[in-house]
Amino acid sequence: SVYVCLFFFFQVEDGIRDKGMWLEFRRVLFRSLQKSKKDYAAAQEIWKKVAIGVKVGSPAYLEAQYNRVLCYQAMGQNERAGEIIRIVRGQVRDMTPEMKRKFDELDRKLK
Repeated sequence: SVYVCLFFFFQVEDGIRDKGMWLEFRRVLFRSLQKSKKDYAAAQEIWKKVAIGVKVGSPAYLEAQYNRVLCYQAMGQNERAGEIIRIVRGQVRDMTPEMKRKFDELDRKLK
């Protein structure tokens, strides 16, 4: 089911030009993949592509990186999750209070 979902994802994504719709499509896909470690690995790769495809520091970038951390945490890769948090904190100094709180909470859970 992951392969069918990913095939569909890449077919549909090619036709999406609106960034908001593109991000929402990826959110829906991410929720559909949250079942096993293998699925989390696939979801993490999708969120990585989102982070690469948007401006560093943008809301979409922060959400993508946050979801990558969630994926790594779900797979038991807390060290890698912590690395992502440190990278984001180094890149984005003017995070919204809400997003800063979300990253801080995740960081505390990893320790």
